Amino acid sequence: MSCRGASTAPIPLSRTQAPDGAAGRAALASGLAIGIAPFVLAQLSDAIGLRAAFLIVPVLLLVLAARAGRVYSSLPR
Repeated sequence: MSCRGASTAPIPLSRTQAPDGAAGRAALASGLAIGIAPFVLAQLSDAIGLRAAFLIVPVLLLVLAARAGRVYSSLPR
């Protein structure tokens, strides 16, 4: 079984290969999110409770997916 062409990134790499440095910004954003998210979630769980903090995660994912869909649909084809 071959995994050629499979992307483990949340956005297609072809969209980030522009000469304006989008690939670098995408890598930086994902690295920061992976590094900071656990600490933010821990602070939220201390403030509002563990269950409520974990329920925020799917809501944020839906908001980001909707925003990404809106941006993706406005790109020239």
